[in-house]
Amino acid sequence: MYDENEQVNNIQQAARTCSRTAAEIYRLARKLYDYEKLKEKEALQRAMQEIINPDKDFIFTGQATDLCYFQHSNVMPIDFIENIEDEKLRSAVKEQFNIAARREHIVIDTDKRMIAVTNKGRNYISSSSFNKQAIENLQYMKFTSDQCFVLNGTQEDLKIFDAKPEFNISEICNKGSPELGNKVMTGLNRLNSDGLISISAEGTASITEKGSKILNELLSKNIGRAVTKSAASLGAAGACIIIVKKAADLGKNLFSQQSK
Repeated sequence: MYDENEQVNNIQQAARTCSRTAAEIYRLARKLYDYEKLKEKEALQRAMQEIINPDKDFIFTGQATDLCYFQHSNVMPIDFIENIEDEKLRSAVKEQFNIAARREHIVIDTDKRMIAVTNKGRNYISSSSFNKQAIENLQYMKFTSDQCFVLNGTQEDLKIFDAKPEFNISEICNKGSPELGNKVMTGLNRLNSDGLISISAEGTASITEKGSKILNELLSKNIGRAVTKSAASLGAAGACIIIVKKAADLGKNLFSQQSK
């Protein structure tokens, strides 16, 4: 389908996309660093989010169908893969992306820290068989990875108590910057000092009656329960999270539903 010249152009075009996107990200990060006085890493992360605007609900599966990410975006920062906490999943994703690169479906630019889809790759991920398999892999992954709640250091963090009645501070997993971790802890201490939550000497946090009233108001505004994500999703990568349901429990629920 592709002659040699088309293959070369295909790869070069994707490589240019990597370079152009990386330049835009670093340009914005520099502005955020200079004018908003953000830390360098924090400025880079924010610039990456604004330029690329990734789907936070995207879930890595470690299968070839992870290329479906490129159905809605031309590029993926390598950091999205590097930030996958589960080592086995991270290795599987890397392996599948390396295979995709050898097949010229994507270009991995380690200097620019970017991955871009090629035209050949777009044709591959647009097939009905690919999309059917992607859906199946995603559904399986939803029941084999932990569910988490993302903390952001604001009053919205009260919603964790809609998914988990109490938690220990030691359960917080910071996969982002130290600044993000400090922001979350400062936010929790503020909730504690405002009487919305109670943190015991052992570090166990629970919601108070006053906090429950605020929580109900927050939930009614958003019309629904607290939103949890797969720990394998982009929304969990580079974030402060708390696991609210283990994969083993999700699997039990799935099997019990199937047996009915």
